[in-house]
Amino acid sequence: MEAITGLPVVYVASAMASYERKRLIEHHVPFLVPGNQLYLPDLGLDLREHFRKPRPVGQDALSPSAQAIVIATLMQHPWRDECEAPGLARGLGYTAMTWSRATREIAGTGIADVQVAGRSRQLKFIHGPRETWERIRPRLRSPIKRTVWALSPVPEQAPSVRRAGLSALAAQSMLTAPRTTCFAFDLAGWKAALQSGWKELPGPDAGASEMQIWAYNPGVLESSPYVDPLSLWLSLQATSDERVQSALDELMETLPW
Repeated sequence: MEAITGLPVVYVASAMASYERKRLIEHHVPFLVPGNQLYLPDLGLDLREHFRKPRPVGQDALSPSAQAIVIATLMQHPWRDECEAPGLARGLGYTAMTWSRATREIAGTGIADVQVAGRSRQLKFIHGPRETWERIRPRLRSPIKRTVWALSPVPEQAPSVRRAGLSALAAQSMLTAPRTTCFAFDLAGWKAALQSGWKELPGPDAGASEMQIWAYNPGVLESSPYVDPLSLWLSLQATSDERVQSALDELMETLPW
């Protein structure tokens, strides 16, 4: 636009993640987040180091099943713009009915089309992974429904559960590891853990772990001991600690797209 008009151009957004801000600065792109952040390299610099909390979730937010499907698709490596039901739905624990409802919901956001072949329904994503993430992110929310404290029956079993929160972030960045370990379960997984001997506590205690109960299966990455980076980012995006925000930047930079 600058080349065509000969006028200065400023990118304006209602909200901006810290890793997006970092990337724009690296490319010397002027930007403005009204009342929050300003970067005008030709005139001066004014960056206000606070991060807005996400707006309250309204009707535009994706359902947990639709969010999980989008994130699972984005975490495919290599990227494929087509997403079929059998493997993905089974991996996330969804029935054919849930898959069908979620695909219609995702298509309704404009990031994908539903293609029907006989009884099979698959999603065909319109954009690449980065643009898909940027377009759908305002409709995504933290996967955490509630947090509890618990003791594992056998400490050695704890590493087999997916790490989440600051524990997962510290393991994948330069952030100092927290004193207590954080794990994630969906509701069915948490009920199974209680039946296997995990003991829920009324609050923090010596040797206890922080347990996040998620709205969807935290096992999007089948072979990883950690929850997926996108869900982890969503769970910590409202944190005001600059060290955590910097570590989230590191995490997002590791994504293949």
